[in-house]
Order: sequence, then structure tokens, then C-alpha cells
Amino acid sequence: LVPMRSCHPNGSILDLATNCDGNGTCWPVALVQQQAARQPVVLEYRSCVGLPLLPQGPEKHRPQRMHLRSGQLYTASGREAMQHQKEPSGQGWQPEWLLGAVGREAITSLDAASENLLLFYSDGIEARDMATLQHMGAWSLPSVATPAVGGCAVEGGKAVLVLLQMGSLGEGQEPKLIKIPLPPFRLSNPGGSGGHAL
Repeated sequence: LVPMRSCHPNGSILDLATNCDGNGTCWPVALVQQQAARQPVVLEYRSCVGLPLLPQGPEKHRPQRMHLRSGQLYTASGREAMQHQKEPSGQGWQPEWLLGAVGREAITSLDAASENLLLFYSDGIEARDMATLQHMGAWSLPSVATPAVGGCAVEGGKAVLVLLQMGSLGEGQEPKLIKIPLPPFRLSNPGGSGGHAL
């Protein structure tokens, strides 16, 4: 990671991600809600520049989660996901297309592994092909890993880290992460509500 600049988001941080250059240098990025009536801003801590999500998408799509990959931004609001790209002047992120209601319930996190978009839920994970949105797998989380409030892929998508919902953090309490191996992705029939058990 690059050294942290002293960026002070003017608002509430909704989600965190990383962005990396071609040399493997990475830095944090935050999705920040500055004012309730406006779209959030994507704040890059490398430059301390915040670019707004431009409001050409559906009014009901109020992003709460994000994932950056190869110059594209994916956001989620409830069950819906949207793909964005930087607009030509570089002054914001414009909607490229609404992926629609791809989630089976509210999406708690987005990530990518290989060419798959991972959708995290409170009780499971779903993989969708990033180009076609076809189901590539769905898995129920083990009971010790629910309810989950977030997650991310690690080891090139061979495993995930799941953040568990906790009560208020007090002395002696720490956030709990569980690492869970993922089976290989393959075109699948989504089947039941949560898919195969992990």
C-alpha cells in the first residue's frame, strides 16, 4: 500500500475498497455519502480526490457497497447492482449499465475473482460471470459464519474472508473474520436459496 495521505472524508463512509496500479502498488478507496440527497463520492486516498457517482442511473439505486476493478466500478444497492465507468472528462463515475436485481437478497459486499463477480449475502455467496451475469456458483455459509456483514476474495478467489456481525465493540471484543475455501467456479443452475454448503 502507498503511504496514507491525510484525507478527511466529509460525510459517512459507506464502504471501503482498494485500487492498484500496474506495478502492484495499492491504496484505499472509500465510498462516502456526503449529503443524504446526493449521490455518494468515490474518494481515492492516493490523490485525496473524490469523484461523484453521476446521477444518470435509476433514482432508487442508492449505492451502499462498491468494488473497483480494471477501471470499472461496481456498486450495489439492496439487491441491485450497477456497473460504472469514468466519464470522458474524468469528473465522475457514470452508469455504464444497470445489472438489475442480481442479488437474491440485500448484497452486503461485492468483490471479483478471476472473471467472476462475487455477491456476498448475510448467509451465502454467489458468483456471476462479469460479462454475461450467468450463475457460476452459489454457496451457503456455515452457521458459524452467519450472519455475515461483508466479505472479500483472497488467494485469487480460492477462498473468501467473511466479516461476522458483532454486537457493539467493547473492551476485549474484536471484529471476527473467518476464512472459507471456495470450490472452483463453473456455469451452474442457481438451485435453492443459498446453494451448496461451504
